[in-house]
Amino acid sequence: MGGDARQNTEPVSLGIEGGGTRAIALLADARGQILKRLELGPLNLKVASDGQILATLRRIRSAFGPPPSALGLCLAGCRTAADSAADGATRGLINFVCSMRWDAARVGARIEQAAAWGRDHHAAVLLGEFGASRALNAPARLAWLEAVRLACAQRGIGWALWGYDDVMGFGIDPHTPARAAMDRATLSALGLGSGG
Repeated sequence: MGGDARQNTEPVSLGIEGGGTRAIALLADARGQILKRLELGPLNLKVASDGQILATLRRIRSAFGPPPSALGLCLAGCRTAADSAADGATRGLINFVCSMRWDAARVGARIEQAAAWGRDHHAAVLLGEFGASRALNAPARLAWLEAVRLACAQRGIGWALWGYDDVMGFGIDPHTPARAAMDRATLSALGLGSGG
């Protein structure tokens, strides 16, 4: 788990788990072998300052070298649209993820790896949670949702959106009436019809 000994062609995944007391970043190869581990200070959107969050993300980026094949990011503290307003931490996080250059082709290639694993092991694959922050501009958010949904559909993979009433899913306010109006553009990106 020392230095970054990977070759440029080897697919690797970077996982970042941010909490109120510490953040852990792991770089793993396609077999799940941990190549590098880094433990840092807090990376919680409600506890850490914008400067601390951006500094931690920059340290992670510089410590792990070239962009990974896949990125998994979980930060505590952001549960509602109000939490994700375009503040410095959110903008920095969005810029960090966008710098990884994820487009429909790259999303499809990564999801194909999971589909191939399922075929090889005779196992069903489910994308348990995915989403895109409502702090993104609408076209970018909708393009991401549609790219992930289409990549799953083309490979027979079931999926579930991050959530109903949080910033990463449908973005429905949990305090609205039971039949809240759904955003038609989000429904369309997810292939769920016109809603209503």
